Amino acid sequence: MATPAALDVRRHGFQRPMSPLQWILIVVVALDLAVYNSLYVPLIEEFQWQLVAGIVYSLLVFVLVFCGVRVAFVDPSHPKVYWKTKMASFDDIGESKLPLCWLCKVHQDWRTEHCNFCNRCVSGFDHHCIWLNNCVGDANYGSFWLAMFLAVLMLGMNVATGLVLLVEYATNDVGIEARLLQRLASGTPKELVPVVISMLTLLNFPFLIMVANLLVFHVCLRRNKLTTLEYIKAHNAYDRALDSDCPHPLKADGHPFAPFPRCVDWVVFQPRT
Repeated sequence: MATPAALDVRRHGFQRPMSPLQWILIVVVALDLAVYNSLYVPLIEEFQWQLVAGIVYSLLVFVLVFCGVRVAFVDPSHPKVYWKTKMASFDDIGESKLPLCWLCKVHQDWRTEHCNFCNRCVSGFDHHCIWLNNCVGDANYGSFWLAMFLAVLMLGMNVATGLVLLVEYATNDVGIEARLLQRLASGTPKELVPVVISMLTLLNFPFLIMVANLLVFHVCLRRNKLTTLEYIKAHNAYDRALDSDCPHPLKADGHPFAPFPRCVDWVVFQPRT
């Protein structure tokens, strides 16, 4: 029978309650897809480019959603947590010099961490993703990487197309308004179209900057063989060493730790004041 702690364990990102940021993410992706295919694509001048843009953008969104759902739905918990092994007592976990998580009844091997948001130990813990409401670990890190890359492509394509259309509105409003009358539903207010494009571009641009920065941050993490949690801990230790004149912390490979430039880690690390 499950212990009381099991009732509080979050197994995946779709387990209720869902995060408000999840709903924002769902709305933004759905809005982007709807507006891009119903407004942006018809306003592209050449038919072949309409076809390419519509197909490529739709495929990007489809694969992005698939990867995002996988990141959120996969349970990255340690394979020996008690609700997977059905262990009834601490006598079943055996002897080990590794740290023991008393909540999950599991020995915490290398990079296994207990997530306080989900109340479970995660193998290869990197971070808890507030946008997907799930931990990112060994089981779903690859999908998280691909989701970041696809999100940068999708947002970049959306922003770039919006900017091109806005420039054309400013320089060739007669041509684009003619396409608007021919290809969009009758009764569409032509004055509203550039407003919608401008608002969507302004909405997506901050997301593009944030996700692109996150992707660069994770590229740097992989090059330095670090996880997000390890980086944050090492950066805090580095800051304390500067304040107290102590030796700088070392990475797992024995080399001294050096923080990334602030333009790289700002989206993840907030210095202590």
